[in-house]
Amino acid sequence: MAGASVILIFAGVVLSLITIVSLLIASMGRLNTDQIAISYNMISKKLSRDVQASGLHLNAPGFKFIIFPSVFTSMEFDDISCLNHDGVSINLDVTLQFQADPKHLYDIVLQFKDFEGYKKILYATGRAAVHDTCAHFNTTAFQSMRGYFQVKLLEEMKGTFSPFYAILRDLQVNNVRRPGDFETAVKDKEAAKENIKIAENERPKLLTQARTEYQKALKQAQIIKERADTDSNIILNQADAEAQAVRTRYTLETDTYAELKRKMQLSVESLLNYMAIRVIGSSKNDVYINLKSPAQDIYNEENAFLFILETTQQKLYDGSKNFFRKLKDSTISNETKSLPIISCCSSMHCTIPIVSICDYCEKQYCSNHLTPCLQCNKTYCPYCSTNIDEILPCNITADQNEQKINVQYKTKPIQDEFIIQFTGYYNTITRSNYLTRVFERNHVSYEIIQRNNLLQHYPSDFDIVR
Repeated sequence: MAGASVILIFAGVVLSLITIVSLLIASMGRLNTDQIAISYNMISKKLSRDVQASGLHLNAPGFKFIIFPSVFTSMEFDDISCLNHDGVSINLDVTLQFQADPKHLYDIVLQFKDFEGYKKILYATGRAAVHDTCAHFNTTAFQSMRGYFQVKLLEEMKGTFSPFYAILRDLQVNNVRRPGDFETAVKDKEAAKENIKIAENERPKLLTQARTEYQKALKQAQIIKERADTDSNIILNQADAEAQAVRTRYTLETDTYAELKRKMQLSVESLLNYMAIRVIGSSKNDVYINLKSPAQDIYNEENAFLFILETTQQKLYDGSKNFFRKLKDSTISNETKSLPIISCCSSMHCTIPIVSICDYCEKQYCSNHLTPCLQCNKTYCPYCSTNIDEILPCNITADQNEQKINVQYKTKPIQDEFIIQFTGYYNTITRSNYLTRVFERNHVSYEIIQRNNLLQHYPSDFDIVR
């Protein structure tokens, strides 16, 4: 019996030790360095007011720790959508760091049970603070006043978390997202501002370039104007000189023709014929003569006219042989020369200056080619002195009866024969050359009717062609 008692005593002691150890173990708790807590007795349902820090703690059996962080904890509000002052939806991310006030940990546990419940209340309160703060800013302020918005939100959060005994240390606003159209408009506006700044920076440079080009253009215009003025002055001076030369030439030519007309006692028509002959003779190009239609008179056998044949030196020998010689030489050499008008002797090959004129035909001759009349003391050219008796008697024989020859003749039209009239008196070779050139150019076959009379060796103003 004694042995059994010992065993029982020993078993009781062991059980007591086990129980004591178990109770000791159940009464002890450990907190980490980043934790604080208050104990709660689950048996007596009592909450301790003492805040226990990190380390090993001995409490009444059946307790548990209600643990809170002893350091600041981050809370993130991701993609919060709020309406700003303009009614535009803004999305943003907010991160804050908070800590439960250890002095009021007992009240916090009484209200929110534990840290998880406490954190849920703070999260909901924080979102409300974000919405309230966002409503005070317009859309542009989120871009231009980002720092001020963050400060205002931190103050709003502190005021909101204060009734919950939360200590708020810092807050960050990240990734503010405005509507796409607004972002595009803002980007365009910012780009426009940058372009304006660039333009303002480039403006002085461009103005300088424009002023340089302007001054350059002014100088160039001045140079062009001066050059044009110089050229115009040169042209005007040349034109004045040429005009003066032309006036001088025509004045000299006019005076020369006037002197020629006076000395040779020519009529205006005779002077014009003389000038036309010179123009034709000095021309390099072909000369086309305007041919007048020949007159064709029809007479019957009953008609008869009195034809008074008055042969005069003016008709037979009008025009200067010396002039035709020079005209022919110029035509053969194909040289166009302005022949100076020189008052020379009308005799062939004589170049002695004129000193007198023939009293009958009024041709100009030198003293070597004038013969004085022994009866009337007048001077005559070689032709007139030879034929003076046949042409016209001098004053001494003027009282003699004029000899008139009455000739009766008949005319009839001749087919395919035409009279070609020239504008002056030419010799046979010159007339033939003119006709040959005109008819061959126009591909016309012709034949010049040769004359067989006393006048065939003298210059004439017409030809008959078939």
